[in-house]
Amino acid sequence: MTLSQIEEVQGEIGNFTVKIKKNPRFVDEEKCIASGLCAQKCPKKVADEYNMGLKKRRAAYIKYGQTVPLKYAIGEKNCIYQTRGKCGV
Repeated sequence: MTLSQIEEVQGEIGNFTVKIKKNPRFVDEEKCIASGLCAQKCPKKVADEYNMGLKKRRAAYIKYGQTVPLKYAIGEKNCIYQTRGKCGV
């Protein structure tokens, strides 16, 4: 589960209960598919963590090509709408 973190694991071998926190993507997963339009429309560029910050990427991104599910996300700190309350796109 991408953009998720394990919060808690309980149980014993063969019988586990796991509590997972799913972080928001800040995009509509049904509309923002792997066509590349979401990244093109997003105006802000940020350092690309996947490439050790050596190049820039759009704030709307797919972490790497083999990401499953192949869905876009926008980091909350990088999203103009989240930081300023409006975005023209």
